Amino acid sequence: MSQLDISIFYSHLFGLLLTFYIFAHFVVIVLTNYYYNNKSRNISEEVKELESSDVNKLNTLMKILE
Repeated sequence: MSQLDISIFYSHLFGLLLTFYIFAHFVVIVLTNYYYNNKSRNISEEVKELESSDVNKLNTLMKILE
C-alpha cells in the first residue's frame, strides 16, 4: 500500500467514526426526550404533594415555635 492509500484509509475511518459518534448522540438525545416527555405523570397530584409538604413544614415550624 502506498502512503496515499494509507492516508485515504485513515481519513475515511476517521470520518466514519465521527459520523457514527454524532449519530449515536443524536439517537440518545431523541430517545431521551421522547421517553421523558411520554412518561406518565399527573401534574395536579405533584402540585398537591408539594402544597401538602409545604403545609406540613409550616405546621411543624409552628409547633416548634409554640
